[in-house]
Amino acid sequence: MGWFDADCRVDGWREALAAAGLQPHDLIVGDWSAPRGYEIGQAWDKRRLPDAIFCANDLTAVGLLAAFRERRIRVPENVSVVGFDDLPTAAYLHPALTTVRQPLEQVGELCVQVLLSAISGESPSLQALPPTLVVRHSTR
Repeated sequence: MGWFDADCRVDGWREALAAAGLQPHDLIVGDWSAPRGYEIGQAWDKRRLPDAIFCANDLTAVGLLAAFRERRIRVPENVSVVGFDDLPTAAYLHPALTTVRQPLEQVGELCVQVLLSAISGESPSLQALPPTLVVRHSTR
């Protein structure tokens, strides 16, 4: 928490749930790593699984999927899991991970344009680049 990316992802998660008329469950804070996702998955009460879990990044989802697989919690039958970033390996997990893809190449190009504008004394033109939901087999 306190990182720009993390805060934006939490805000987006809350806004999406509110727009759908849903109440969020408690936020579980991670550290962007597979080991933390695994730890969370090992500690989750099997009897109190939500319908879906949105991980702030794919690495956390990787750890969560591993813990659930060991505990025989079936994804997506018992719970859907969604990641964020669309790492190249996300499509090859079991089940293949549904994730949010960011247009990273475009983000890089835009960053260079903003930097060059700032260097030349111009006002940089900022724009939001929309992400894409990549639906795979970890969601119902």
